[in-house]
Amino acid sequence: MLTLISDIDGTLTGNEFGIKKFNEFIKNIKDQIFLIYATGRNYHDFNKVIFEEGIVLPDAFILNVGADVYYKKSGQFIQDLNWHKKIDDGIWDGDKIINLLRNIKGVKPQEYLHKYKISFYVDEFDINNIKNNILDVLKENNIKAKVIFSHGIFLDILPEKCDKAKAAKYLLKLFSLSEDLTVVAGDSENDEDLFLQFKNGIIVANSCKSFIDKVKDRGFYLASSSFAEGVIDGLNFYMDKLNF
Repeated sequence: MLTLISDIDGTLTGNEFGIKKFNEFIKNIKDQIFLIYATGRNYHDFNKVIFEEGIVLPDAFILNVGADVYYKKSGQFIQDLNWHKKIDDGIWDGDKIINLLRNIKGVKPQEYLHKYKISFYVDEFDINNIKNNILDVLKENNIKAKVIFSHGIFLDILPEKCDKAKAAKYLLKLFSLSEDLTVVAGDSENDEDLFLQFKNGIIVANSCKSFIDKVKDRGFYLASSSFAEGVIDGLNFYMDKLNF
């Protein structure tokens, strides 16, 4: 079985017609594909975008840039709390991180709070200094964490063992799915770990330039179409390549 792990915002969303085509495409190959969405959204916002955009439901989904994992069981989606046990090193302290970083110039905590995903807005015009200052503060306080900047204005800090790719591999193992038959799709820096950990990837045409520059030379499919239509093009390419 083929597995598709796709980001949502900017990867699938962005064109209503493309989403309709994507839905039909997935329905036509449903017996051949296991569908996973991987997003930075929380549970409420994930459900909102799925409903408002009319996107086909997946078999599993990864939320909060890898901090939460859900999968379908007996017709319902359940949260896998064992995943939290795997990413928690016993000393993770989100409140401490917020307090350490809130006074850095150009950094503002986001409204939504999650135990394992600390999120900030950052000043895009001073991004390099902000990156250096944040990394210095974390190092000075012996905090081991995953630091992800995306779209020039967002910052997510997660436990060291947590990101979209690690959550994806956890789900693949849980459902006995092959990494070699897995295709990832994305458009920005918070998808980068997926492209570093998997060999089959779809870069949609509307992707952030900084993201494209980081992963374009690794042999991935660079779609000529944007959003969901680009994902469809990439899926057709990999289904042919992987003999589906």
